[in-house]
Amino acid sequence: MQVPLLVNDFLHRAVRLYPDKIAVVDGEQRYSYDAFGQRVNRLANALAQLGIRKGDRVGIVSPNSHFFLESFYGTSLLGAILVPINYRLKPAEHEYILEHAGVQVLLADWEHTGELDALRPQLPGVTHWIAARDEGDGDGKGEGKDHTPDGWQDWNELIQQASTAAPDTPEIDENDAVSINYTSGTTARPKGVMLTHRNCYLNAYNMIAHASLRHDDVELWTLPMFHCNGWGGVYALTAMGGTHVVLRAIDGRRIFELIERERVTFACMAPAVLRTILDFPNKNSSGNEEFRIETRPRFMVAGAPPPAAFIERLEQELGFEFIQIYGLTETAPILTVSQPDHYTDVEDWNRRSHAGVAAIGVEVRVLDDSDQPVPKDGESVGEICARSNVIFAGYWEQPEQTEAAIRNGWFHTGDLAVWDETQSIHIVDRKKDVIISGGENVSSSEIEDVLYQHPAVLECAVIGVPSEKWGETPKALVVLRSGNVPGQDEIIAHCRERMAHFKCPSSVEFVDSLPRTATGKLQKFRLRDKYWKGSERKIG
Repeated sequence: MQVPLLVNDFLHRAVRLYPDKIAVVDGEQRYSYDAFGQRVNRLANALAQLGIRKGDRVGIVSPNSHFFLESFYGTSLLGAILVPINYRLKPAEHEYILEHAGVQVLLADWEHTGELDALRPQLPGVTHWIAARDEGDGDGKGEGKDHTPDGWQDWNELIQQASTAAPDTPEIDENDAVSINYTSGTTARPKGVMLTHRNCYLNAYNMIAHASLRHDDVELWTLPMFHCNGWGGVYALTAMGGTHVVLRAIDGRRIFELIERERVTFACMAPAVLRTILDFPNKNSSGNEEFRIETRPRFMVAGAPPPAAFIERLEQELGFEFIQIYGLTETAPILTVSQPDHYTDVEDWNRRSHAGVAAIGVEVRVLDDSDQPVPKDGESVGEICARSNVIFAGYWEQPEQTEAAIRNGWFHTGDLAVWDETQSIHIVDRKKDVIISGGENVSSSEIEDVLYQHPAVLECAVIGVPSEKWGETPKALVVLRSGNVPGQDEIIAHCRERMAHFKCPSSVEFVDSLPRTATGKLQKFRLRDKYWKGSERKIG
């Protein structure tokens, strides 16, 4: 017997086995799995009434919320495709993604409806605009539930009119796309990563296994849900009947309050968030009883290699548990896992900061330019390549980009690493021109395109430089046109007017020239060497 692997199974199981258990905590909102399942059914039926069918795209622009969680299953039950979008992007970036993906219905958090409204003339294909807002949400000026912007439908009112019965689900194949997740690449335009039911289903199983997820786990959502579907937590935790505790924005005090109050046992995050937790002055440690944390949360960290000291501090100062993973949006995302095993001692902090070994069902190799494995000596550098059922189906409407990424049966990550006799991967550099700052992918070429719009910029190059807080941040190296003397602040302000702030250079250095090869190719490795000198890796 062969039954398709569909992410819908995870919700069905939780509703069937844990109907009265708390599924979601979001501020004052608390939903049991039965209530959550009913809201999902209502959303699916409402979308169907709006004309959404199998294969149609539904976009969402939102920070973490119970609405966001509902959108994953409200679309997948119909065989529709969810397009989760980074809410921190600029309107022009939202416009490109919504148009490129062919989104028909846009779901948006109430705080972002204003900026999205301006895009309506450029997006005739978006036929329905739905605003997510709970009673009590407002801007402090008396605007609450009763205020829905003109041209928007209120999410709660829309689904209240729909049936709680299970929607008519079409025949769905496990290889059908369940989401299109846009990620920055080496080009200025982001690429739409098509993840299938099968990709997400098997990744969820890996997360359950490697994070030891159980039915009594409580996950604190510090990780944005738009990040590769929350790394699979949307599916994995639901499958086990765990509780989702939503965090709308990163705040050290709020994190500790929720860990204490909700008895949090698990969280996923980028190193920048881990640092926020470690640096919070009133965390529960020796001699400080402000927070009485009675659980031992497991923190799964990825997005950039964390300093070994972070791991030691987390486990020694707080008594929490650290798990390192590595992956990409294109891999759904878990490729490798680093945690104590028969090779790695619990207190071998340096080794545990490495990307680790292949996850279950994943084959990883470090290959040279001839696609041959480099020696497992911890010194020879090659590109991380992988084969697995978690590898994406391709880039949405970008077949050439897909062919460039998947060659000879292997997905080429663009990340450079060494590996050792245990096949443990240690990332040392990045082949592709992407900066990972605070867990966010930032295309250096995209920043360069914006820099070249400044009249004083003759040449420029953007590289990632070390940042204790963010892992790495973009730095602009600029050659000015003759007679122009803008300051660093002016260049950064120019970028901030045109891009999401997290993408903008954190610093600017004016130089006389940029190093190039005899054929004119920019040698960014020479630029990076100056700033990463003395570091064992050349990425954040």
